[in-house]
Amino acid sequence: MNILMLIQTGIFGLSGTMGMYAAGAAITAVLSYLVGSLNFCRFFGKKHECKSDLYELNEKAGLSGVAIPLLLDFLCGIVCATIGLFAMPGSGFACFAALFCILGHNFPIFHRFKSNGCAGGCAAFVGVMLIVDPLMALISFMLALLLYFVTRYSTAFVLLFTLVCPLLSERFPLWVFERGDGSIDFVYSINFFLSRPFTFVLMLVVLIFYGNAIGRMVRGKEEKLVFHSKKQKVSK
Repeated sequence: MNILMLIQTGIFGLSGTMGMYAAGAAITAVLSYLVGSLNFCRFFGKKHECKSDLYELNEKAGLSGVAIPLLLDFLCGIVCATIGLFAMPGSGFACFAALFCILGHNFPIFHRFKSNGCAGGCAAFVGVMLIVDPLMALISFMLALLLYFVTRYSTAFVLLFTLVCPLLSERFPLWVFERGDGSIDFVYSINFFLSRPFTFVLMLVVLIFYGNAIGRMVRGKEEKLVFHSKKQKVSK
């Protein structure tokens, strides 16, 4: 069996039974939540003796203090989406896995369900969308990055990517599977049901967790994130 066929059916989808689908969903959810609970911003905040939000990390450790935990969170998103992609058919369960990854990021079991100022999960969301629809994710990432460089608001990056990427992915989906005769059976209907709504569910979840930051940006009270060397003050 080649990789494309495995993604098309999924490890648990090979049996074609509802029980295996349920088992696959449960295992995917638990693994993704545990991976998402590895809140690296919190780890680095403890290392540098500061709060685990990006602004404090930037002030204490500079660019590397922000980039490394964001990159690790991004890789968490990739891992969780890959788990979903190979466990069950198509991209539906990749989005399903991503939801639990982001929930784990915001309510980490390893930290008594407290994110300690590092809520959100946009980096993980970027990683997820890179698996679900690489081209649309890259286009959205570049647009959001351009907006960040213009405004210096990290929240502006989050807002643009989170709104644009699901819309582009919906318009130009990557993982679309049909049977040879063009019909859709049970395994494909599950994927279709999950892949479309869950992309937008992810969008809403990320926006909810960033709601306060978006509100501050709209009111002109959000800090600008300007990367610098250690022990310099953050520009506002």
